Amino acid sequence: MLTGFLFGQETSVDGEPSSSFPGGYIGLGIQIGKTEEGLKFIDTQISTGVALIGGPLDLPIMVFLGGSSGKRFQGGKSQSYLDWQAVMVSFIQFGIGRGNISIDSHKSPRKKYWVGLPFIPLVYTRDNYFYEGKLYKQRGFMGTLPLPFFGFNFHP
Repeated sequence: MLTGFLFGQETSVDGEPSSSFPGGYIGLGIQIGKTEEGLKFIDTQISTGVALIGGPLDLPIMVFLGGSSGKRFQGGKSQSYLDWQAVMVSFIQFGIGRGNISIDSHKSPRKKYWVGLPFIPLVYTRDNYFYEGKLYKQRGFMGTLPLPFFGFNFHP
């Protein structure tokens, strides 16, 4: 009962979950990539999301809305970012994020996109931001470890 409460699922009656929590995840990720200029970077991030569509609706799709917070290490400096994101998981997974990246105490708008296969914890990523009037573009691969919260979408 305590673990059910902590993970948003109370009990099961006749195989049906009694929780109204739809389920979600906390994810850990590490990204390795390059800028358009060829400078290498490494990102570490933590993300969260809550299922909006999927699971018991008999659709082969799940949609999550959430956010991520991360650190980018590049050229001996670190940058922090905070994004809102939407993720769609079906036969493929893809997502889009919007937020800000902090560079030298200056916040710049940031966009990110990713695509991958749902059964492989690796996605191809692209992101860009404007800083001091210049558009910066990055691409790379991010390894992810999603840890689901059991709600009615993840009912065992």
